[in-house]
This record gives sequence, structure tokens and C-alpha cells, in this order.
Amino acid sequence: LSGTVTDGSFPRYQAIIPQGHDAIVTIDSFDFLTAINAVSIFSEHVVDFVLDDGVLHISSPDSEGGGTVIDLVVKVDGQLNKNTFRFNYKYLDKIIKLASGFVYWELNDNEKPSIIRFADRDNFLFLIMPLMSRE
Repeated sequence: LSGTVTDGSFPRYQAIIPQGHDAIVTIDSFDFLTAINAVSIFSEHVVDFVLDDGVLHISSPDSEGGGTVIDLVVKVDGQLNKNTFRFNYKYLDKIIKLASGFVYWELNDNEKPSIIRFADRDNFLFLIMPLMSRE
């Protein structure tokens, strides 16, 4: 095992972290992970989300192999102009597996990064970019 110390400044990562959000969605991590995994069976990497009146609709994009939709009742604080999102489920899966209890999903426009935080640990922050929708 070896290591090297290099001189220089660390990149300004704070510049890419959104400083605000339009809405925060509070979701039970177990239910969220279960839904993502169930829907991802019918998808290669993509899962679609629609947030509508306190319900998060999670689905796989239309495919020849079929698909499924799972609805989760969530708490929403704030309001979004665009309520449809598309994410690579593998990244969400890796993040949510680390959580216990509730997660806070800070959302903005569907083309901007979102942040996932854990309710029980305030020292974790996960930045995740949505995929471009075909719409």
C-alpha cells in the first residue's frame, strides 16, 4: 500500500451543489428502495417519476418487455413547475441502500441536479443528476 501527497487546491465542489430547492419530498427509504427495485426489473437503467398531489408514481419507460407503475404516498413541501423526472435507478439504489428511516429528496426543475439527504444523518449529501427525458 502506498500513497502520494499532491500539492494544489481541491476543486470547488460547492459550486455544483444547488443552493435552494423548489420542493422537498420525504419518503420512507425502505418503501422507496422496494419500489425502485420492483420497477427496475422492466428497465435497463431508467426509471421515471411523476409527483402528483402527494403521490410519487414510479414507473419504467414503455418497453416491449412490459412495465409496471408503483405509487408511493409521500410528504411534499413546496411546489414544482415540472413534476416529471427520469433517473438512472442504479445510482438511486446505491444511495437509498445506505439510508434507514426517511430520506429527503430536494427537487428543482427536471433538468437540474437534485439532492438526497438522510433524515437521521445530516452529514450526508448525495447529488444526483436527472436524465434527459424524451418529451
